[in-house]
Amino acid sequence: MTKLSSYITFEDIQLFYVWGCYTDVDIRNFVKFGTITQKQFTELTGEAYNAN
Repeated sequence: MTKLSSYITFEDIQLFYVWGCYTDVDIRNFVKFGTITQKQFTELTGEAYNAN
């Protein structure tokens, strides 16, 4: 099985987030999938990552 991270980059996620295509919940899921880091989550959303 190929990981989602093989298909999408942080820069892609950032662009779609800025365009309003992804919500904070979507960005949190990218952390859970291992596509981005907790630090990148905070960079994008301005919020501390909480695993809940």
